[in-house]
Amino acid sequence: MITLFGVKKIIKISGPEKGFINPIGVTTDGTNVYVADWGANAVFKVDPSKNVTTFVNITRPVAIAYSSNKLLLLQKMMVGKYITLLMVVL
Repeated sequence: MITLFGVKKIIKISGPEKGFINPIGVTTDGTNVYVADWGANAVFKVDPSKNVTTFVNITRPVAIAYSSNKLLLLQKMMVGKYITLLMVVL
């Protein structure tokens, strides 16, 4: 379970079927919540009804942010130890 603190409310959601393994980042687009999970190699989308779905499979997400209809993801690659910035337009 992950607890999200907002200005107006606190909500609790259950993770995906097997649960969150190692959630490392959370952001929102104002409607949905996105959880980057390092252990699951995925970003999960939580809708206003608290339904959790896999938004994208991504190896080792390390950070997530939302800006201007774009979801920004940082991915750590072990080969060469570099970090990749990925942008998803919503």
